[in-house]
Amino acid sequence: MSQPLPDSDRARAPVILAVETSTEIGSVALVQGGEPLAEAHHVGGPELSAWVLPAIERLLHDCSLARPDAVACGIGPGAFTGVRTACATAQALAWGWSVPLYAVGSLEAFLVTRLVLAERDGIAPPNGRWGVLMDARQGETYAAVWEVSDEPPGAVGSQGRAGGAGHCSLSPGERVGVRGNLLRSGVLRPIASPTLVPDAALASWLAGQQVGHVLGSACRKPGARGLPLDARIDLDDLLRQAAVGVARLAETTASRVDPLDLQPLYVRDRVALTEAERAAHRLGLAAPSSAAGVS
Repeated sequence: MSQPLPDSDRARAPVILAVETSTEIGSVALVQGGEPLAEAHHVGGPELSAWVLPAIERLLHDCSLARPDAVACGIGPGAFTGVRTACATAQALAWGWSVPLYAVGSLEAFLVTRLVLAERDGIAPPNGRWGVLMDARQGETYAAVWEVSDEPPGAVGSQGRAGGAGHCSLSPGERVGVRGNLLRSGVLRPIASPTLVPDAALASWLAGQQVGHVLGSACRKPGARGLPLDARIDLDDLLRQAAVGVARLAETTASRVDPLDLQPLYVRDRVALTEAERAAHRLGLAAPSSAAGVS
C-alpha cells in the first residue's frame, strides 16, 4: 500500500470524513494523508441510522474540526437500509458543507481495508485474484474480484487510470488525494464488478473468475469452501475499520460526484421476496434471484 505521508506533508493533506454502513457493523473515520485521526464503529444494523450522525459529530469535536475537507462513503452493495444510510448521510453533509463528495464501492473498500491493516502489520498479502464475498441473504452472495499484483507502482490505479504521484488539489481535479498509487509495490486491478451470485452457483462462479483468495462474510458458504480463507485479520475487526478503506480509495482513485447525483449500488432492485417466493425457496423449489438485501 502507499506509504503514509511525512508529518509535514500530512499536515497539508485534506481531511476526509469516510462513512461505511453497508453491513451490521458501521464505521466512520476522519483520515488525513493516509492516517486515521479518529475512528468509531457500532454493531447493530438497524441502529446505524441513529448512530452515524452523533458519531461523526463526536469525531469532529475530538479533532477540533468544524468540518472536513471532503466526504466519502461506501455505496454498496449491502444491506438496503445501511447502504441508504451511508449515501444519505454523505450526500447531506457534503451538500451542507459545500465540500467534495466521493463514492466508493463497499466491496472494494473491504479489500482495501484488508490491505491497509496488513500494511500496518508489515504483512504483504498474497498476489493473485481476491474475491470479496458478502452474504446477501435470500440464498445469494454479493461478489466481486480484484487482482493484486507486483507491477511497478504508478502503472495503473484501482479504476484502470494512470496513477501518477504528486499532490492533487481538492478542486477542480476529480481526485481528493495526495498520492497516486493505491499500492506501495503493485496495483489493484478490477476483474469482476460487484454482482449477485446464487449460492448454488457460487463455486462455479469463483472457478470461472480464477479466484485464489477470499474474504468476507460468505466465505464459509459451501461454494467458497476449498479456497484459501483470509484468516490473518478478523472480519469483524476489518469491518470496524472499513471507513479507513473508503478514505484510502477517496484519496487515490475514486471520482468526485455531485451530491445530487449520488446513487446507492444495490445490485438487485427489490427489497424482499414475495410470500410465494419465500415459500418456494424454503422448499428448495427455486433460487431467489432479484430480492434486495435486507438490513
